[in-house]
Amino acid sequence: MLRLVPVWLALAITAVSGDAFAFCSEPTKPWSKPTKPRVPYCVNEWSRTHTCADWEIDQYNRQVRRYNDEVEMYLQALQRYVNQAIAFAKCEAASLD
Repeated sequence: MLRLVPVWLALAITAVSGDAFAFCSEPTKPWSKPTKPRVPYCVNEWSRTHTCADWEIDQYNRQVRRYNDEVEMYLQALQRYVNQAIAFAKCEAASLD
């Protein structure tokens, strides 16, 4: 048995634009900035000398590499946030029409 949609329902569905059902999702900012590693106590930054053991220098260098990786990931997250914020602003503006 074929059921027809009532005319009033068809008109109501047609009258409501797709934008009325759109939901603009507000972006969330990246959680936190990376923390720069501290220079080891055995490094004299003024005279550019150190009394560190090799393992201390190696550990600091690993921390710096990890920090650089975290900065890169943070910058990528910031770029995603900017892109999402732009899309959010466009969605909000479109919902005003």
